[in-house]
Amino acid sequence: ERVAILLGNRVEAVESLLAVTRASGVGVPLDPGSSGAELARLLEDCGARVLITDEARLTHRRGLLSRPGLIVVVAEGGEEDGDTPLPRPHPPMLRSPRTAECPRPPHRPRPPPRSARGGTAVPADASAGLHR
Repeated sequence: ERVAILLGNRVEAVESLLAVTRASGVGVPLDPGSSGAELARLLEDCGARVLITDEARLTHRRGLLSRPGLIVVVAEGGEEDGDTPLPRPHPPMLRSPRTAECPRPPHRPRPPPRSARGGTAVPADASAGLHR
């Protein structure tokens, strides 16, 4: 049997999925932010005969109760609102904080470039004067 789960980001959603799996069923998590028409289409597509939801979502989607052959199970608990979105992380900085705070002083010369062998690279015209 397929069981649709219409719960937010709550412990009960995970518990429902685990319970359905343990009973050899197929849990179909649905997006609680979906519209009523979209939920009806998803329920039709997945062929769920059981819907696990909470009282708050059920009051907003009374049309789900009129579906023939659909058993609705109302999950209890979870008075705390687990559907609040998590805070978004800050956008990445373009420059590292060290670069932004400690730029290279203009009076300090850059070190000479290093060759692939680890020594200091010698310009071509400078090496010409070494051979006489």
